[in-house]
Amino acid sequence: AWALEGAGVGWMTSAGWSGDTVKPGDQIVIDFHPTKDGTNGGQLLTVTFPDGTEMCSGRGCPETPGADS
Repeated sequence: AWALEGAGVGWMTSAGWSGDTVKPGDQIVIDFHPTKDGTNGGQLLTVTFPDGTEMCSGRGCPETPGADS
């Protein structure tokens, strides 16, 4: 199992995320910063869906101040 953290709920909601954005069984590609201690987890950056739609979380978003570009 993996544990990933995203931005705050208010920010993610304003970016288009909802409780059913990712559903069990969805095939997605995740980009994230891994944990420093090597455990299975990290900070969520982007999620890409099979149709090419990409959603971001906090530092993964280009419009976020201080974001990685």
